[in-house]
Amino acid sequence: MTEATIARFGFSNYRIKKFSYTESEDATRTLKIQFFPNGLYNVSNGEFRLGLIFTGTEDKENGKLILEVVSEAIFKFEAGIPFTDIPDFFYKNSIAIFFPYLRAFVSTMTLQAHAPLILLDVMNLSNLEQPFKENTKEE
Repeated sequence: MTEATIARFGFSNYRIKKFSYTESEDATRTLKIQFFPNGLYNVSNGEFRLGLIFTGTEDKENGKLILEVVSEAIFKFEAGIPFTDIPDFFYKNSIAIFFPYLRAFVSTMTLQAHAPLILLDVMNLSNLEQPFKENTKEE
């Protein structure tokens, strides 16, 4: 049997900083989904800010931007944990922890707009781990 490791961080809060939606004329459209993660860590208070830009464009050449969400999720570590001691699994798991909130927000906003509902699929976001690490810095 394998023992689980207790995480040294917790999910604190999130906010949507910008939301943009443009209705598509193509009722059967599929969206090309992209994520752009970044991070900022403050060692003095243990606050880690995950910035996540999410876009959905029409899935065709030069596809029109349909959806854009600029969001931020705040995680807390114990104050004083060095930037280099942030565990590798944080980068993968923090995005996975925040994604259901982003997914629910997109569905709710398109539903409330009386537009065709955008329901994001459950996604494997593990490929965002490396770009997230590369776009993270210490305050």
